[in-house]
Amino acid sequence: MGTRSKPLILALDGRSGTGKTHLSLQLAAWVRDGGLHGELYSVDVLHLDELYPGWTGLAAGLETYTQQVLPALVRDGSATWTPWNWHTSRHDAPRALGPADIIIIEGVGAGHPAARPFLAGTLTLTLETATRKERALARDGATYAPHWDTWAAQEDQLPAASDGPNDISISVNEGDNVDVRHNGKAGASDVLAQARTWLTALLHDFS
Repeated sequence: MGTRSKPLILALDGRSGTGKTHLSLQLAAWVRDGGLHGELYSVDVLHLDELYPGWTGLAAGLETYTQQVLPALVRDGSATWTPWNWHTSRHDAPRALGPADIIIIEGVGAGHPAARPFLAGTLTLTLETATRKERALARDGATYAPHWDTWAAQEDQLPAASDGPNDISISVNEGDNVDVRHNGKAGASDVLAQARTWLTALLHDFS
């Protein structure tokens, strides 16, 4: 079984409706099944939706993420926060994350520049706006529809995600065929396959 003294912390970034949550769960399941060189690494996933305090809370949630959660993960290997309940519009009981060999953090702003010092790498998903909106509203229905413009305006205010040597951006099409750009090189592949390749390389680099 693979073990690490410090967690490998990865960010899956992208605007609402790009498929971050689905990809994070697929990637975590692959790791748990021994996809990384046949080794069984422990893995946890943090959904940043739990940190945003409501439809106008993107900036506040990212402040909690970059100033509290990430420093604790790096320092202690675990972190605690009070998740936001989107149904009751209030915070729930505290929740803990870690310790784990690999921690995947997905959500809008996961690759924020303020998070960069704590991250091994960032994978950013992009998709044209009309399709993102269609996907997001199909997922969350009438709950999201009145708030789409408010949330999108907050996304517009975010600085660009990390663009370091261990960061990649995947432009998602209607299906899983994508154009991948890494250090200026483009190619076509499956989103999950590219994410697996990226994670495998990061594990090697940060061993």
